[in-house]
Amino acid sequence: MPSPSSDLGVIRQLSYRNGDQSVSLYQSRKDSSLFFQSKMSCDVDGAPNAYHSLNDDLALDTIDSAEGARLGGVANGPLVCPPCNSIVAYSGGQPFVQPDGPYQGYFVSRTTYECPNYPDIDPRRYLDARTVPYVVLPEGLVPEAQIGDLAAIYDPVSRRVTYAIYGDMGPPTECGEVSLATLRNLGANLNDGKSSPNETRHDLCYLVFPGSHLRFEKGLTWPPTAARIEKFGGEELRRRGGTARLEHMTESVLPPVTTEASIAPDEAD
Repeated sequence: MPSPSSDLGVIRQLSYRNGDQSVSLYQSRKDSSLFFQSKMSCDVDGAPNAYHSLNDDLALDTIDSAEGARLGGVANGPLVCPPCNSIVAYSGGQPFVQPDGPYQGYFVSRTTYECPNYPDIDPRRYLDARTVPYVVLPEGLVPEAQIGDLAAIYDPVSRRVTYAIYGDMGPPTECGEVSLATLRNLGANLNDGKSSPNETRHDLCYLVFPGSHLRFEKGLTWPPTAARIEKFGGEELRRRGGTARLEHMTESVLPPVTTEASIAPDEAD
């Protein structure tokens, strides 16, 4: 494996999944940007149809992804364990179910990045994973970055770059999650979060720009649009040397790429 670039230094290990700490988090000595490579799984949190109160078949994801459980472990039916209150909004001590409108019967799914102008139980308060490209970072393990910072995400096989906002915190036992919109921007033909075609890959690259939220949020109208994220994310990457530098950082810390295909739906799904 090539030696890491002198520009990069490991600052800590992140958990790939279940606490195995197999992901090295690098920081640039030149500009403090953060870099790691990992799998990429799909997060649908913030979408108004992310989780249904009674029927997983109607939702973008299953209730167990929100740490809930149904009677008998089946896809449809009443809950025996409610979803986590950090993932869905609560009201009166109970997970809030939308009472009417196009998403009647769905829980209100939350993201860490939110707009306080809307009530906690209003889906407009949160980022919609279907339309907003965002990245999820493990809670407490990347304190150098703040919610609202921008990131460039790179597939070293297709050599495609897309941009995302740091929009949600995940559990400290997991890294390598992005919104449905981010995956689509990288070429994945996905319609929900029930399959993650890149769970078996280890070479997807994430470059996070600490402090970039300060520029991004000036004049921001909620919700942030994909076009705005791409514009400001592209500016951050160009300020640091553009795609060429991202590719150089990738090559300096990764073994030669042997993956046969870039991001695509899992053929088994």
